[in-house]
Amino acid sequence: MHHRTKLWMSGLAFLLITGMLALTTTGCGPAEDKVFVWCAAGMRPPIKELAEEFEETHGIPIELDYRGSETLLSQIELHQRGDVYIAGDADYIDMADERGFVSTRRALCYFVPVILVQTGNPREITGFDDLLQPGMKLGQGNPEAAAVGRLTMKLLERNEVDAETWEGNVSYVTTTVHELATHVQLQNLDAAIVWDSVARQYEDYSDIVEIPPDRNIIPIVEGAVLTFSSMPDEAQAFLDFLASDRGKEILAKHGYTVEDPR
Repeated sequence: MHHRTKLWMSGLAFLLITGMLALTTTGCGPAEDKVFVWCAAGMRPPIKELAEEFEETHGIPIELDYRGSETLLSQIELHQRGDVYIAGDADYIDMADERGFVSTRRALCYFVPVILVQTGNPREITGFDDLLQPGMKLGQGNPEAAAVGRLTMKLLERNEVDAETWEGNVSYVTTTVHELATHVQLQNLDAAIVWDSVARQYEDYSDIVEIPPDRNIIPIVEGAVLTFSSMPDEAQAFLDFLASDRGKEILAKHGYTVEDPR
């Protein structure tokens, strides 16, 4: 099956699954008595810890929904409910803002793309050219669902990677960055482009190949309070907490880049 067909089917599958998840995980929508957070899947570990600490110190319950940034934006547009949106690329906050969904926004950290490879780097991958070798098994984030997938497309263009050869080597497409790292760890894939923070969570089972800064694209992770928030003051307090020194401390503890690396 041609890769374009595989990618299209993956996109169709995630839209169908998203629809089912909307019925099972959100029901009639986010609970009115909690700050509901639409959170990019790549931000799960630190946001989970920060939400628990915020609940304990402020007495305000937090409910989290983790998915790909594009999928979350689609859900926000569909339901027009919820309090905070955390996206893996500020471009998604821009898109939400253009649609009138953003009240306030704050920068939280940076996602630095890296190439995650199997332990010991058996395929001797040093850069994009090596990913085009015959027989290479690559994973890719779905550009229609996840920030890492959308960013991958930009990286390929910036590094003048032959799109047809790349597509021919992609054997797995997913909507979340953690699934890419897991499949590299399990040696189902030779390599995948993931965020540095996610890669560090898998360092015991895989290796990291850095992309030269002049050939890389580094998105800013931002959070936003949504205009239709039912708890705007509490949502703002939570967003401010995420962007505070304590928030940066927890983000850094989990391996997230909190200072501009460019």
